[in-house]
Amino acid sequence: MDQIIHDVCLQNLPVIFALDRSGLVSDDGETHQGIFDIGLFRSSPNLTIIAPAGEEEFNLMFQWALDEAAAGPVMIRYPKALCPAGDAAFSLPVEKGRGVWIRQTKPQAAGAKVCIAFTGSLYTQVKAAADILDSNGIKADLYNLRFLKPVDEDYLADIMNRYEQMVLVEEGKRSGGFGEYAAELAARRNCSCKILVLGVGEKFDALGQREELLCRNGLDAGRIAAAVES
Repeated sequence: MDQIIHDVCLQNLPVIFALDRSGLVSDDGETHQGIFDIGLFRSSPNLTIIAPAGEEEFNLMFQWALDEAAAGPVMIRYPKALCPAGDAAFSLPVEKGRGVWIRQTKPQAAGAKVCIAFTGSLYTQVKAAADILDSNGIKADLYNLRFLKPVDEDYLADIMNRYEQMVLVEEGKRSGGFGEYAAELAARRNCSCKILVLGVGEKFDALGQREELLCRNGLDAGRIAAAVES
């Protein structure tokens, strides 16, 4: 933390951090889970934090970070997991502070009442959760946050006002995480939606495969879908 804050952020240096093993990590036990970085580093001035969901998006973000790094430090967080590829949304241009839609109901169709916004590493789980919800008659739009800091607050608040329920799903601690920030934004902007935040609870988790750890923390597809339904 001192190296990042004192040596980089304080001086606003053009440094790119590749934050490997972000989120829950297979077989590393309580001491090596990457679940604290969002809460720790969102408070660091001058630091940009981005979270790609797939291969093409990672490449775009890395190139964006190289270009943007002249203006200050950039942190790219990604999990120790298989990297998905091929979603058209992964190739959409990077807009500072804004994410991209993975799934969005068309205006002329019956609009979804639920939006699930997520950190990139949970792309696979959130897509599967939306399929479960759809099979149960609940339409959910999917918004890949991309930027955890900075955030275009006008843009995000406008999204939250379109839905009855906004679900923030992050592969990190709920305490001090992005969901808490988004809930505060919703309260500050008097957004009309209900907020549900899903993330890792106030605990140190034990040894296990990533899929097991996601399940234990309510971040697998089935438990995300069940939380939205309830």
